[in-house]
Amino acid sequence: MTSVEHIRDAARADQYWALVPQGPGFWSLCRFDDTTGFVGPPVHVSGAIGVHPGVAVAWAQRITGLPGWVPMMSRPGVLVEEAYSLVLEIAHQPRTGRRIVLRVEADPQRPSGASVVVRERWDASGLYSEALSVVDRADFADEAQMLQQTADGFGLDPALWTAVLPGVEWAHGPL
Repeated sequence: MTSVEHIRDAARADQYWALVPQGPGFWSLCRFDDTTGFVGPPVHVSGAIGVHPGVAVAWAQRITGLPGWVPMMSRPGVLVEEAYSLVLEIAHQPRTGRRIVLRVEADPQRPSGASVVVRERWDASGLYSEALSVVDRADFADEAQMLQQTADGFGLDPALWTAVLPGVEWAHGPL
């Protein structure tokens, strides 16, 4: 199967491989379900191969044939196949069973001390995806501009933002 075919199949099924540390020196390959945000039970478990992610990636590559793995920021220590990050980049639009959520999050790395982070939130689990966009809060004059520009950037109707936590989190569409 070519890389393009694999990405297409993974995106259609919303299933990706995840590489999960399982204690000192052990790793597991699990399925990451992008319809819910859950990482499933182990499908394959390594022997004692060490804690270095590079060794774990080599082990996972032998089993899956997939060369590219990226860290999941929402799940520290977990790596997901690179196809998932590619699909997220392409998916800058609402997808079934998920909604676009804009959150203002503390970020000491930003001049303002806060970031505007856009993620998907799975309706089935309430879990959040990796960030689709991260912008310094100071880049927006006010809340209205922040919501308008985010809607414009993702092709959304700006009138459909619903405050989940006023001043902190908005979901696109009714709750």
